[in-house]
Amino acid sequence: MAIGSPRKVDSQGFPVVFSGVLHKKRGGFGRRSASPYVPRYFELGADGVLGYYDGTKKTGAPRGTLNLLSARATLAVVQTDPAGGAPAPTALAISHEEGSRWKLCAPGDGKSRDAWRDALAPYCRSAAAPGTRPARATSAPPPDLPSDLAAQRRRRFERPAPNPATDDAGAEYVRFLATCFVVSAAAAISCRSAFAVAVLALLHGYALLALARGGRLDAPRPTRVVSDDDDAALLKAPRPPLPASALEADGDDATKPRAGAVLREVPFDENGGAPAGTWSKCAASTFKVRQVGYKQTKRKAPSAEGFYEAVTVDMFDAGARVAEMGSLLELPPPARVSPDSDVPALFVVVAQVPSETGPLKAKHDADGHGYQMAICFQLTARTASELQCLKDAPDALSAERRAALKLLKRYCRVAPGEPQLGAAERGRFKVLAQIRNIDEVAIPAFAKGYNGKPALINKTGVLTRCGPDDAYLNMDVNIHGFGYMARSGLQSIFRDFQDFILSIGFTVESRADDELPECMLGCFDLNHVDYNAAVPWD
Repeated sequence: MAIGSPRKVDSQGFPVVFSGVLHKKRGGFGRRSASPYVPRYFELGADGVLGYYDGTKKTGAPRGTLNLLSARATLAVVQTDPAGGAPAPTALAISHEEGSRWKLCAPGDGKSRDAWRDALAPYCRSAAAPGTRPARATSAPPPDLPSDLAAQRRRRFERPAPNPATDDAGAEYVRFLATCFVVSAAAAISCRSAFAVAVLALLHGYALLALARGGRLDAPRPTRVVSDDDDAALLKAPRPPLPASALEADGDDATKPRAGAVLREVPFDENGGAPAGTWSKCAASTFKVRQVGYKQTKRKAPSAEGFYEAVTVDMFDAGARVAEMGSLLELPPPARVSPDSDVPALFVVVAQVPSETGPLKAKHDADGHGYQMAICFQLTARTASELQCLKDAPDALSAERRAALKLLKRYCRVAPGEPQLGAAERGRFKVLAQIRNIDEVAIPAFAKGYNGKPALINKTGVLTRCGPDDAYLNMDVNIHGFGYMARSGLQSIFRDFQDFILSIGFTVESRADDELPECMLGCFDLNHVDYNAAVPWD
């Protein structure tokens, strides 16, 4: 198969930058088939429109098109599942705002993949290549474009004025499907066929899921017309790559990557003005936790100061899950020593996030390509002082603070030694995620109801003591093993991840009255972090 070749013009009159055959992963039920990748003929126009045709030659009208510029597409090179029918070990993944992402394979020794990546990169927001740091400077220079491209592109981006009769398309879809289901179910019941009713429910549920994942149920996006100043910015040069020394260790063990080298810390900005691609410390009061008498009142209130504070945040692109990543990083020395042998001075949390939804049923130890976010927390000065006080003069502390500290001590002492399944203490670990700017981003309406809701980590969490003399704790949270709906919901908003100001916190669940109130273990903010900035983990 030829790598690809430039053509003269496409059907819209724009020069064709690149063309050739790629294997595209099918959508819907097709991705579960024995041959999920099918060969398609692709063309990339100078206007940034990528289209593909049935078969390996250009015949008839395009089967599908994607405007990489208006869809704010991002480009990444990802690992493929060897058992998933992919014709190559890596694929080009194009995420965008107009539906499910495209995954394209170029069989061969990698030259075809690299050629396509170089052709696509100028039209995408970022690119990443395997085995290297973020490939921000590997994009090919923009091709020669027609002089009137700016005006033509703006006309393509312009959208009609809002129409109240059609803007609520998501509600119309739901009402239409509900009506169809009621009519079909009534007909099936009249025929006394319970099986037909079950099949109808399954089909309509799948239709709703497909609409949600495709963005059809999202709130309408605001109209945006590209200005003359914006036009040049659409093809702006990507950000420079990380320096070669970014992941080199400063200590004695030069073989370990240095924690804190990937994402930069900046001061917290309550107005959301922190620079993109950074992280900040945030107040534990951002999150509401259980209070005394929760079983009777269900009352939650802002948390007291957290036990730990974040000191480093890193994000890696890994072909498979990396267990106990804390032990593989050069962690910063703690600012203070813990006065209690049960409570470590450092606490590392590693979130293992899949890059795809994955199978319908997943085991607790499911694996695959994804992104690993490693957060290192250190004991706060207040917590260290209170732990010492708990040993010397416990009555000097309030009853609520004593209860919270005792729960922390018991969790850190008992949970690491529990078996993987049926762990009573380790199953108390909770993750809370809250989008601060939720009114400014486009996510499905149903997902907004879960903003700030805690997720209890039980079977998918592994807590171990690591380091010299078991000096710190490492908590691995395996999101690959979450339920299908949770993974599907995560993927539906993943393409907009770089638009979020995301507050993430962790706590230990209080269950009995003498364990209340809850207190945050630690928390931090992610400021418009693009997952394509993840550093490949070799």
